[in-house]
Amino acid sequence: MKFRILNLPQTREILPIFLFAVFSGLLLPGVALAQTLPQIDTHTDSGGSFTNYQPNGPTNEATSPFFQALGSNGRTCQTCHEPGDAFGLSLTDINNIYTATNGTDPLFAAVDGADCIDQPNSHTMLLKHGLIRIMLPISPTTYNGSVPNFTVKVTRDPTKCELSNANVQAACQAEFGPGYQCISLYRRPLPATNVNFLGNLMWDGREPNPITFGLTAALEQQASDAVTEHEQAASPPTSAQLSAIASFEEGLYTTQTSDNNAGSLDGNGATESPQELASQPFSYGLNSTNRPGFNENVFTFFSAWSSLTGTDPVSEAEESIARGETDFNTIVFNDGATKVTCSNCHNDPNVGNNSNNPAKIIHYGTDFAFDPTLDTASYMPTFSIQCIPPQPFSGVSGTSTVATTTDPSRILITGVCGDEGGVKIPSLHGLLARAPYFRNGSAATLATVITFYNTHFNIGLTSQQQTDLQNFLGAL
Repeated sequence: MKFRILNLPQTREILPIFLFAVFSGLLLPGVALAQTLPQIDTHTDSGGSFTNYQPNGPTNEATSPFFQALGSNGRTCQTCHEPGDAFGLSLTDINNIYTATNGTDPLFAAVDGADCIDQPNSHTMLLKHGLIRIMLPISPTTYNGSVPNFTVKVTRDPTKCELSNANVQAACQAEFGPGYQCISLYRRPLPATNVNFLGNLMWDGREPNPITFGLTAALEQQASDAVTEHEQAASPPTSAQLSAIASFEEGLYTTQTSDNNAGSLDGNGATESPQELASQPFSYGLNSTNRPGFNENVFTFFSAWSSLTGTDPVSEAEESIARGETDFNTIVFNDGATKVTCSNCHNDPNVGNNSNNPAKIIHYGTDFAFDPTLDTASYMPTFSIQCIPPQPFSGVSGTSTVATTTDPSRILITGVCGDEGGVKIPSLHGLLARAPYFRNGSAATLATVITFYNTHFNIGLTSQQQTDLQNFLGAL
C-alpha cells in the first residue's frame, strides 16, 4: 500500500512503531509498514471530530485491495478516498501531500490529477479547488452509447484541455474509439463511506444504478472502472479483489461525533453517531417525495436538544444545532417549480441523500446560475448546449434554446436534452472533513453553501438561521 506520513491519524496502531523506526533509523526507503484501520477510527476536523465505523471489525490495509496499488501509477482507492478525510479528499490534505512530496505523489498523476493530460506539472484545479479531471465523449455517442440529440460547443477553456487539444482527442479516441470527441470536466471526489444508502454512485449516474443492479454489483463495476481508468491498470481487478473492495465500502459508516462547542453529539439525548447511522432502516423509495407519506422531518438526531433552554455555552451550542435541524426540515422556499424544504431533495431519513425510486437527478444550480456568491466562472470551462432540433431549456436558461453550463453532466450519459446539468444528491455526513463543497469545489465553507442557496432560491434566511444551519450541517 501507499504510505502517507501526513495522513496518519493519531488513532492508527502504526504510529508508535513508525516513530520508533524513523528516529532509530530503521525505516528503509520504499518499505511500507502494515497498518490496521480500526473498527472505530476517530479524527479531528475544523469543528470537532468525526468517526469512521466498521460494524464488522477492523481492516488489515496490507491485505485489503482498497488500500493496494492495482494499476500502473501507484494509486490506490485511498488516494482519493482518505480515511482522514471521511473517505473523501479535502483541499487541505491535497496541498499537504503536494508540499510533502513536491508533487510526486500518485494523486497528481497526469491521467486526471493534472489540469490536462499534456500538462503533467500543472495542478491548479486540484490544488485550488480539489478537482479531478474527467474525460467524457460528446460524439458520436455518449458514455453509455446513446446517440445525442444535442450539440456541445466550448465557450471558455481556461485549462486548454477541451476540443481543440489534439492530445486530449487522441486519448479520447484511444479510450472510446476512432472518430470520438471528448471534453474535459472537473469534479470533486465523492466519499466512499455511507454507501449503503445510495441510489446513484457517481455525480452523473454513469455507473450501474444500485436500485436496478444491486448495490454490490454496482460498487464492483465502479471499482473496476476506477482501477482501469484512475489507477491506469492494464487489466481489470480480479473478481475477488472487486468483491473485497465492495464489501469494505459497504461496511463503512461515518459521522461527526463531537463538536468544539456542543461537545459529544450523542450526549444529552442526541443520537448522532456512526453506530446509530449504521442502524438506520433504509430501502429504495423510503420517504420518497414522489410517493404518498413523505415526511419532511428527515433529520431527528438532535430533536432532544430542541427543548433545551440553558444559557451556558454548551447548551446554547446544542440549541443552535437543534434549531438548524428544524430549519433544514421545515423552512419552505420556492425552487422555481414548487414550494419545498431542504428535506425534499435530501429526503433519506437521517442520511440526507435522496431515497427516491427511481433515484432523483436534479439540475444543479452552481453549474448554470454563475451566482455571485461563487466563483466558478473564473476557473471552470464553460459549454453551450443546443438541442437538435432547437428547443427551450426549461428551468435552466429561461426560454433560451442554448444552455450555458460549466458541466453538462447527465446529458453526456443519456444523450437526451432535458438531462443537462443533472446531478445526484449527495449524503451530508462528515462534511467538515472533506471541504470544499459542490461538485465543482466552488464553496470553501459550509457558510458559503448556505449563502448560495439562500441567494439562489431567495429563501430569506436570517443571520441566526444561517448560523444555525451551518452548525447543524457541521454536526452531521
